[in-house]
Amino acid sequence: MALLRFLLFFTAALLCFVFGAGWQEPARLTLRGFAADGAVLTLRWDSGAGYNHYEQRVFSLRTHPQADGLLNITLGATGRRWPASQSKDVVCEAVLADGKPIDLSTIAGAKPLLDHGALRFNKSQQLAFTVRARSQLAFRLRTDTRSGIAFIEVNGQRTEHDLYMANEAAKLKQAEYWLLGQDGSFIVETELPRYPVRELEVLNSRASRAVRLLAAELRGKNRAADLLHGQAQSLGQIRFSKVLNGMKKYFHPLQFAQQLCFALLTAWLLTALLAFVQARGGLRSCFLAEQRYWFWLLLAASSAVFGLWLAAFWPGVISVDSMKIWRAALLPDVYLNDHPFLNVILYKYLRHIWSSPAAVPLAQALLSSLLVSWFGFQLFRQGVPLPLVLLWLLFVLCSVPLGVYNTVLWKDIPFALLVVFWACLLAQLRRAKPLRWTWQQVCALLLLGLALGLIRHNGLVYLALLPALILLLGLIPLRKSFFLGFAALLLAAVLGLAGLHFARQRSGSSFIAQEISKYSRSLSPGNLAADAQRVRRQYMMVLNINQTDQQWDKFHHYFQDRQAWWFLLRSGWWDVYPYQQEAYPFPALNKAALRVYEKSYERPWVWLSWNPVWLLALLPLLSLLFFWLPNTGVLGAVLLGGALPLIYLHIFNWRYYYFLYLGLLFLPAFVLLDLFGKQGAASKPSPVQPVLP
Repeated sequence: MALLRFLLFFTAALLCFVFGAGWQEPARLTLRGFAADGAVLTLRWDSGAGYNHYEQRVFSLRTHPQADGLLNITLGATGRRWPASQSKDVVCEAVLADGKPIDLSTIAGAKPLLDHGALRFNKSQQLAFTVRARSQLAFRLRTDTRSGIAFIEVNGQRTEHDLYMANEAAKLKQAEYWLLGQDGSFIVETELPRYPVRELEVLNSRASRAVRLLAAELRGKNRAADLLHGQAQSLGQIRFSKVLNGMKKYFHPLQFAQQLCFALLTAWLLTALLAFVQARGGLRSCFLAEQRYWFWLLLAASSAVFGLWLAAFWPGVISVDSMKIWRAALLPDVYLNDHPFLNVILYKYLRHIWSSPAAVPLAQALLSSLLVSWFGFQLFRQGVPLPLVLLWLLFVLCSVPLGVYNTVLWKDIPFALLVVFWACLLAQLRRAKPLRWTWQQVCALLLLGLALGLIRHNGLVYLALLPALILLLGLIPLRKSFFLGFAALLLAAVLGLAGLHFARQRSGSSFIAQEISKYSRSLSPGNLAADAQRVRRQYMMVLNINQTDQQWDKFHHYFQDRQAWWFLLRSGWWDVYPYQQEAYPFPALNKAALRVYEKSYERPWVWLSWNPVWLLALLPLLSLLFFWLPNTGVLGAVLLGGALPLIYLHIFNWRYYYFLYLGLLFLPAFVLLDLFGKQGAASKPSPVQPVLP
């Protein structure tokens, strides 16, 4: 019977995931025709918010090749830069003629400028050359914090391009020129979005310049169609409805493999939940027996508070990094190697449940509510007086950082929840030992441990720390402890040596690699002693959100990222993000939440919200009293084990320490558990049930 239920859950979940998580194949639209000199074509589409400046492409037809098809080009640096740029250099990655890159090394005079296959112009250097093209000419220019202002001159028409870009996700800027043949013929083409479009419109934006459209060809992987059906017409305004409907796909080999895993996980969770309810005598017992109604009341209160924060900023706040990850979750043919693998997998799983970025903050708010209510109920069952439990719950629910961070799509939130969950779980298991483990519990804890280690780069430290704590707390038999300890030390050594080797070989590959490389080259007893003193001093400053270096870590700086249209266009992520007006469904609630949020940065409230220095000071002191406050010592080991390596590497960003902040909110609860908790362990091995309501 249990196997049948599992198979039913698995089949239902797989069908929902496969047919509920379709995506649009890439598609291109090519327009062919004749136009007068200076004509301007505009292609725009309506995805539900009406026509706008973001969802459109403009083609200016005013550049004529010579009779032999040649274009005279001068490309170079102006010798100027944006004030924030670190250099006036200009780098041209590619020159394209009719969509095909030309070999830059074949350009006369280009050899002194070549730098790793690209053209680098210093100060006021320039290069004049000719290119043969029929329909399009394009230049791909590198954009970063070390780029100046470039100029491009085509047949005497000069344009300038500022290439400074603070965000590394927008790596290139493409300058395009659409050409008119000697007979007035043109071919323009562009990629189309990969989200549903209600209506597509092509119009002549300069009515005084006649345009005759011969074809509007839509091409995808398995589809090609002429939207004009072979009937040429003079262009004024033409609209096409539901042109992308045939581009939706549902099967991709890699995504299907992931969907199988997601369906297995979902079926396992649902089967375990059903077995849990049955073991406790049904739904009525789950709500009322053994005073479990207190758990549901705590859960209702937590969900209501976190739900209000989410409603105030609905559908959540998405930063640039989050947009990149969510795009990878939407498209099976997009792969990332600069973000933790498990973070992308988590977003993919949530996307299969609901294909909206709001699924992430909803899950975060629910998991935060479950964590707080579960541990609060455990305190109550362990003998902590109910008024003290409610007082601690009030302290947690009044946390502004906890409320606003649950609304943001950041990997820091699930990472923090996992860190604190493991601290709570280890404390509970320590009190319940000796334990009798089942294979399902072992698998669940193994998956949760791997999740903690792989959802953030700095989580790797927990792949060694968690097994060490399990051994020290005696949660598994001595013989298994020896094997687990040896495996944990071996894994830590391999990961450490591999990390140092990788950092030394490729120190420029990432920020963390650069930091590890910098310190790995200067390791010595003297440096370690000096760094220990520095870490002790800087520890008390890691949550000081008002210090100068952490001003850009504040939550409100990310409100506009979703509406940064120019950035979405430059990064290429416009293909999955439709136009979205900047509006909140509950403006009064949003204004009230912002007033509370802004007040939380002021003294003395900041010491109760963003920078609880009093809890920071208490954490290491109380952790040293492990023999008298063992549960608090477990929390301290878990939190400090993750925070101290970051401080040692000079990595200071408030949200990187969000797990520390969330753990500090639980510090009073752990102290209460040590002071009021029931003493003594079971004489016989017990199943791991005390961790559940």
